Amino acid sequence: MAQDTVDILSRRDGSSPIHPTQNLPLQGSAGWLARQRDVEIKGLALGLNPQTIKHLRNYGSEALGLLKLIEEDAELGRRIIDDLPYIRAEVIYACRQEMAMTPYDVLARRTSIMLEDRQRGIGAVDDVASLMANELNWSPEQQQSMSDAFRSTMQKQLAAEKEYVINSISIPSKKG
Repeated sequence: MAQDTVDILSRRDGSSPIHPTQNLPLQGSAGWLARQRDVEIKGLALGLNPQTIKHLRNYGSEALGLLKLIEEDAELGRRIIDDLPYIRAEVIYACRQEMAMTPYDVLARRTSIMLEDRQRGIGAVDDVASLMANELNWSPEQQQSMSDAFRSTMQKQLAAEKEYVINSISIPSKKG
């Protein structure tokens, strides 16, 4: 979308669109084919289920860094939400490597939990905030504030979605 916007502005201004990042390799793509099998073998050895291992492919060769975190602390291999593939190590990785600063960053921007979970990650926010608090040196008050802010935002969103559904359903009136 950003490139499309720049292209439109370039054409408007009479200059040729340039695409400096078009052939730039994505993070984790270097050596991925050679490391893919290593990720699968290591993931199985660490007790990760196939769905989670398949999900870790999204990180490319960076998945090995996530597996290293799990080797250091087996609890990081646990899922954030039982029926989704995301694991606790992703929270740590998001803080260390992707500049995640809030639970919203992790649950909505670094993972798709907010979109995929029926409750938008509300049930996982305290666990995510706890992991982030340890990583980012939050006080207990900051941790609670972060959890509360996310929970409040998601509750408003769920209420708005419910209202939309209710207003979208047309019930025929009885005439007679």
